Parts: sequence; C-alpha cells; structure tokens
Amino acid sequence: MKKALLSCLLALFSFGLWSQIIPFKGIIEMDQCNLDVDEEPCGFIQLDTMDFDLWQIGTPMKPFFDSAYNPPNAILTDTLFPYDTSRLEYFEFNVPIAEHPYYQGCIIVGFKHKFETDTLVDGGYIEASFDGGVSWHNVIFPEDSGEWLEYFGTENMYNLGDTLANGTHGFSGTSDGWVHSRIQWVWQLPVVRSVQIPPDTLRLRFFFMSDSIQTNKDGWMIDDIRLEFADLGSAVNDYDQQIKTQVIPNPFSDKAALILEQPNNQPLMLFITDTNGRVVHVRKDIRENQVVINQYDMSAGIYFYRLENKSGKTVGAGKFIVE
Repeated sequence: MKKALLSCLLALFSFGLWSQIIPFKGIIEMDQCNLDVDEEPCGFIQLDTMDFDLWQIGTPMKPFFDSAYNPPNAILTDTLFPYDTSRLEYFEFNVPIAEHPYYQGCIIVGFKHKFETDTLVDGGYIEASFDGGVSWHNVIFPEDSGEWLEYFGTENMYNLGDTLANGTHGFSGTSDGWVHSRIQWVWQLPVVRSVQIPPDTLRLRFFFMSDSIQTNKDGWMIDDIRLEFADLGSAVNDYDQQIKTQVIPNPFSDKAALILEQPNNQPLMLFITDTNGRVVHVRKDIRENQVVINQYDMSAGIYFYRLENKSGKTVGAGKFIVE
C-alpha cells in the first residue's frame, strides 16, 4: 500500500513544463521588491540596471503603461518612450538562498507585469542560473536546473507556443491588464525524503528583445516582485501519527521546548535532521512530555524532527526553524 502511494506521489511531483504551483501547507511571503529609486531596491535582491539603458526604474508615463502596480515606480522598458528597435537587454537580481533559512527547501518568485509588443516577434523572457552564472537556461525548461530539483511549477507563464523572433520562448502581444506570474522551485520534498544539495544562489535575468521594425509600443513593465516559500511541512504522512507535538517557540535562536502529548509515557527516540537529510542530534529513552532542544551547533535554517517508538515506528514528526 505504501509503495503504491509513494509511486503515485513521485508521479505527481515529477516536474514538467506545465506543472502548477503547489502550496503544500501554505504559501508564506518573505520579501517584496522595493522599486523606490531613493532607496536600495529590493533589499537583499540586487537589481542591476546600471549597465543598460533600456530598462529603467521610474514612474511610467506611456499610453498603455500609465501607472505602476504599486505607484509610483516600476521597472520597465523606458518610462517615457516606446521601446527601441534591435535590442536584447536584461536586468538581473540575485537571491542568496543559503543565507536565508526559510528558502532552504522551496522558493517562489512572483511578479506583476504588463506587456505590449509585436506578437511572436518582440517580447520578454526569463533566464535562471543556479551555478553562479556559469550556465543559464530559460525558466520554462526546469530539466536544465540540475539534479537537485525535485519539483518545478509555474503560474501564468509563457509556453512552447510563445516563440519570439530570436527563437526563444517568452511573453509577447498585449496583456489583458496586469498579469500575476509565479515560478516555484522545490528541492526538498518531505514525502520523497531524498537527500539533495540545495543551490547556493538563484540568479534571474529578465530579458527584452526587439527586431529592427519600430511599431511604437510600450514593451514590458514589471512591478511587485515578491519572494515566497511553501511550508513543506509533512505534505503527505507516510506514517501513523499517534503523538501530537509542538515546538515552542518556533523559530528560536537559543533553545526551545518540544511538547509531547503522550499519555502512555512510552520510551521514544528523537532524531533531528537538517534539510540535507543529515542527522544532527539523537536523543534516546525519552519518557517525559517536554524535551528541551538546544541550538548547540545548529546553524540558522530549517530542521526536521521525528519520534520513533521502541519498534522503530515513527509516531510523531514536525519541523522547526533556528534563527
């Protein structure tokens, strides 16, 4: 029965071009891109437009691009004039995944955008790199991301039928107002319980390309860039949960209490693992209803715990975050 269930889950979580965003236990927003030109844009996201003159951060004042999603500013292909001809330029931002514990397992990049271009000729597309910029690939081809990727999903993205003049796939034509697009990468599915090495940094490049014919259209405008993660939790229980557990406080930086509701006071063994599946702490013969978890040598990040009875059966599990 469990083997059949696992096979179904593996089929469900195998990524493909048109896989959907999976919320698991829920989508949690962590950061929002600030496009106020008087401040450092996007916080830890490094938005680089210094070397390019097509992409501009400012107040849109064009026929179709008449306002930002969150006024006053957006990033767009010129704030005043139609996009220029014969261009292929991008802006880039970096997400240091390894420095932010919440993203160690899943990350979702979302943004609002409008576009007005020559259909299937001029347009915009997104490339991703997970190896420091050594290699890049169009985000709709997740198989090029690396062996660490366990699931990939998109929402309101372009597909194989949306081919631009340079042969790549991207957004083109005229959008129906603001579009909310999202991209999800997952590298630590709890049900599969595989050991994957997560990427260190996600780098994204938003490209815009145009041919040699001027048609006086507005181009591509992007705003409200948000970083989210899906609470992986235990997406599917492959064990019989018999003991209710809770970690208080969660997150914590020094120590926390693992509260167990076990009326029989049966002897239990506690295992704590990191997001790579490495066991970082083991405690035997637990009989009390409260266990102190000390930070010890655990660096900031997400950790999973499970409780086994004397038969080796998992009777409780959960996760906590060390800040």
